[in-house]
Amino acid sequence: MRTTLDLPDALVQEAMHVTRIKTKKQLVTLALEELIKRARRKATSVSKLTPPPSEVRTSEQVPQQQLQEVFESLRQQNPFQAIHDPVEWQREQRKDRELPR
Repeated sequence: MRTTLDLPDALVQEAMHVTRIKTKKQLVTLALEELIKRARRKATSVSKLTPPPSEVRTSEQVPQQQLQEVFESLRQQNPFQAIHDPVEWQREQRKDRELPR
């Protein structure tokens, strides 16, 4: 498809330089392909993380008894029993930056 575009020269030159693409046609084609990939990736990630509206349940829809059972189960498991000093545990987890003392 033939199309006439008015593109900013500096933007085109920089894109051609950093991608090492020789023609404007190749550059625009690559840009469109990348845009499509990004949009599809975003749509896919959102759809995987977001359940369909029919499956979303509000707190009013979840029976309180069920919530109590889940919390009781967590309490019995006591997943944090091995953590004696929460601050020290957090410092160990965050080795990339030091927590204030």
